Amino acid sequence: MRLGWFATLVGVASVVVIIRPDAVGALYQQLYPSDPEMRQALNECFTLDPQFNRLDPAARQACYRHMLPSAADAAAPHRPAPSNFVDLWRAASQGHLPQNDIRAEQQIRH
Repeated sequence: MRLGWFATLVGVASVVVIIRPDAVGALYQQLYPSDPEMRQALNECFTLDPQFNRLDPAARQACYRHMLPSAADAAAPHRPAPSNFVDLWRAASQGHLPQNDIRAEQQIRH
């Protein structure tokens, strides 16, 4: 009995792929986007909520709004602003390179 249902499902899916390959491709692009940031956001949403439904467009948009930084957030520095003299002095000596940049590590070593 299960083999019959499976064969029917495979048959219907293959007919849909043959008749509307563009729609299937577009749906696949929405579920698994080529943009690495969007793909990572969807993966993180699923990791945080196992009930996350990639097929739901509203859920995908909510995930993107929650996980992807906006343009204003991207322009803001990632480090919190230092508030006391010692932290300000230390931050001034670090320069403008990101902390995970190899050039920053080389400057610290030499």
